[in-house]
Amino acid sequence: MKIHIDFETKSELNIWDVGAWAYSAHPSTEILCMAYAVDDDENIQLARKFTTNDAQNPYTLDALLLASSRGDLLVAHNAFFEQCIWKNILVKRFGWPEVPIERWRCTMAKANVVGLPRSLEKAAKAIGLPIEKDTEGRRIMLKLCKPRNPTKSNPKKWHDDPEDFEKLYKYCMMDVAVERAIDKALPELNPVEQKVWFLDQKINMRGVKIDKDFIEAAIQLSEENRNELIERTIRISKGYLDGVSKRARVLRWCADQGVILPDYTKATVYDYANRSDTPTQVREVLNIRLQLGKTSIKKYNAMQASIGSGSRLRDTLMYHAAITGRWGGKLVQLQNLPRGNVKDTDEACGLVKLRDLDLLRMLYDDVSSLMSSCIRGAIIAKPEHTLFVADYSSIEVRVLLWLAGDEAGLKKYRDGEDLYVDMAKSIYLKNDISKEERALGKRTIVGCGYGMGVDRFWETCKITGLNIGRHLAEVAVYAYHKQYQLVLKFWREMGAIIRSVILSKKTAYHSKFQFSIVKNFLIITLPSGRNLFYHKPKITEQGISYMSVHSQTKQYEETRSWGSKFVENVTQAVARDIMAWAMLRLEKSGASVILTVHDEIIVEAYTRNDNEYSTELMALMLTTITALPEWAKGCPIGAEGWFGRRYKKG
Repeated sequence: MKIHIDFETKSELNIWDVGAWAYSAHPSTEILCMAYAVDDDENIQLARKFTTNDAQNPYTLDALLLASSRGDLLVAHNAFFEQCIWKNILVKRFGWPEVPIERWRCTMAKANVVGLPRSLEKAAKAIGLPIEKDTEGRRIMLKLCKPRNPTKSNPKKWHDDPEDFEKLYKYCMMDVAVERAIDKALPELNPVEQKVWFLDQKINMRGVKIDKDFIEAAIQLSEENRNELIERTIRISKGYLDGVSKRARVLRWCADQGVILPDYTKATVYDYANRSDTPTQVREVLNIRLQLGKTSIKKYNAMQASIGSGSRLRDTLMYHAAITGRWGGKLVQLQNLPRGNVKDTDEACGLVKLRDLDLLRMLYDDVSSLMSSCIRGAIIAKPEHTLFVADYSSIEVRVLLWLAGDEAGLKKYRDGEDLYVDMAKSIYLKNDISKEERALGKRTIVGCGYGMGVDRFWETCKITGLNIGRHLAEVAVYAYHKQYQLVLKFWREMGAIIRSVILSKKTAYHSKFQFSIVKNFLIITLPSGRNLFYHKPKITEQGISYMSVHSQTKQYEETRSWGSKFVENVTQAVARDIMAWAMLRLEKSGASVILTVHDEIIVEAYTRNDNEYSTELMALMLTTITALPEWAKGCPIGAEGWFGRRYKKG
C-alpha cells in the first residue's frame, strides 16, 4: 500500500536559510495540517490536530494508522522534509512511532532521475499532467507559514483567519493529488538506485560535525577584514569608491587612472591585477576586489544558521542533482568548496580561533584567501572519532579511456605511469617536465576529454591560474587530439548512434551501452543497468536537443547537445555508479558515510584516537572502494586516502 502525504507547517525560521532538519527541530515550528491519500482512493484525508495518542482524537488515530507496522510505504515530494517533520515533531513531541527509511519513497527523487524540474508544479507541467495552478493557495501558504508583523490593534504573532486555513487545507490536499499523479507517471527507481537513495537520506540525517568556535571566529574576523578592506578602498580612491561591489563605478575610476577594463569578470580582474603596467593604486583596488569576491566565505554564515542549536550540519546533499546522477549541494554547497592554498589546515584553523586579525595578516598574505582555504576545516570528527577521506584518482579520465576502448592509455595507468607528465611531453616535445608543465598536461587531459575547443580551453587555463598564450593552448588541444584519437572516435560514434535512435525509434547498442526510445524519453542504459533519461529528444538544424533544467536560469527549456557532451554524461555517470556502489559496500560493512564531495567519500568512525587502528581502517576503506563491481571489470580504478580529526583537501 502507498500512502501519499504532505505537511504544511509554520515557523519563525526560513527553511531555505536553515534547511529541513534545523527547521523541523526548532521549538517554534508547528504542523498546520497533513493531507494524505491511500493508494487510489479519491477521498484525500486531512489531519489538522496533532497530539499524543488519544482515543478521542480521530485525526491522531488516522495518522497513527499510517505509521502502523503493516509495511505501508509513505510517499512525499522531497520526502526528506516529511521525514524531518515526522521525526522531530510527531515522534519527539507526541510520541508517534518511528517510520524506518526503507518505508519512505520520494517523487522528487523520481523527477530528478528522469531530468524533470524538482518543484511539484513544474514537474507535473513538464510531463503534461492536467493541473490547475493554485496561486491563491500558495499565497496563503506563504502567509501562514511565517510570523506576522504585530500591530497595536492586532498583537497576535500568527495569522489565524479561518478562511485562510480552509484555503490552505485545499492547497495541501491538491499537492497530494498532484504528487500521486507524478508518482504514477514516472518509473520507480531500480532496486540498487533505491538503496542509493536510502543511503543519501541517511547521510543527510547524520550530517557532519561543525567546529562552532572556529566558524564563529571566522565570521568575526572575515567581517573585520572586510570592513578594513573597504576603508582602504575609500582611502585609495580618495572617497570616490565606497567599496568594490559597484561595477560601473569601479570601471570608471580605473579608466580615470588610465586602465580600461573590458569587463569586471574574475578572469579580467585577475589579469589586470597581475600586470606589471597596471598602476599600483589600481592593482590594489583590483586585488581588494578579488579578496572580497570570495563568496565561499559566506558559507560560514550558512553553516552557523543551518546547525541550529546543535553542532551537526545536515541536509547538504541533493540526490541525483545532475542528469548523470551525481550529487549536488544544498544550503552550504559543500560540493564547490575552494581548493585553498593552506598547507596545514589544523594549524591555520587553530590560529583563526585566536581571533587576532593582526597576527593572521603577519602570518598569511591574504586573510580572505586564508578564510576561503579553511572552510573544509570547519568540519571535524566528533569526540573519539576520526574522519577517513578516500579520493578516487582521476576516475573520470580512467573511465573515459575504458569506455573508449583506449587500451594504450589504460596500460599506462596499470603500469603506474603519470598521464599528466606523458601529456606534457607531447605538448612540449621534451622529456624533462617541470611542475608547471605537468599542470598544463593535467589541465589538457582533464579539459579536452569532452571536446573543449581552443578558446574555451585557453580561458579555462587562465581562470585556474595557468597563464599560457593562445598558441600554447592550441598546441595542447592538438596534442590531445593526436594522442587520444579513440576518444575522438567515441565522440563521433556516440553522436551518430543517438541521432539514429531518435530518428528511427529503434533500440541500438554501442560499446557498453544500450540506446532506446521509450514514450518521449531517450534512454541510455549504462553498464551498471541504470538508465539516463533525456526528455523529448529531437534532431534540429543545430543538432541534438532535449528538455532539461538550465543550470543557471533554472528554467525547463530546450538544451542542445552533441557527441562529446553525451560522452561526458555517460563517463560521469559510470564514475558516479562506481562510487555509489562503493558507498553501499562501505555502509554494508558497518562504516558510517557522512558525506561525498565530487570523487571523495568521507566516513566518520570510532577509533578512540588510536593511530595504528586508524591506519588499518584507512587501508580497509581503500580496499573496499577500489573493489569493482562485475560490470566495471577492467577499469583501472585507483584511490588515495588520509585520516584525521579535521577535514581538509588531501
